[in-house]
Amino acid sequence: MSQLWRYSTADEAQLFLTKLTSPQGEEATRDFLQSRFSESFPNNRLEEIAAETLKMPRRAAAQLAWSVMSGDCRDILPTIKVPTLCIGGLQSHIPVECMSWAASEIPDAELTLVPGRHYMFLEQPEPFNLALSDFFESTTPLARAARKFAHGQL
Repeated sequence: MSQLWRYSTADEAQLFLTKLTSPQGEEATRDFLQSRFSESFPNNRLEEIAAETLKMPRRAAAQLAWSVMSGDCRDILPTIKVPTLCIGGLQSHIPVECMSWAASEIPDAELTLVPGRHYMFLEQPEPFNLALSDFFESTTPLARAARKFAHGQL
């Protein structure tokens, strides 16, 4: 498997973006997707996801990838004022330390890690959906009031 998304410099990122818009764009897309799923993820499902992903023109995909790679929202995180669930895959390319830090920057955010890689919601839908369900249940007005009371905020 290619390590296209394991670059450490802007030049390496630019090489990937260039490949994405080149005649090798389909291969680059498939390599990227494969690197985001566990080896046990069924090939037929991976192919379905690749087929859907490839419907986006490669130039637009490169622009989206650049937007994600170059975006910096660190200053926005502390301003979030709604219940927030940060959820990530235990085997994701994004280190747990990064996910933990992001959650710690959002007031009263919760961090949940589930088995799987970056697309854990497709690989492990049951624990992902359970985490969402538990979070939604914990954010009802009664649950929020109970939490505030327990923390002496009422």
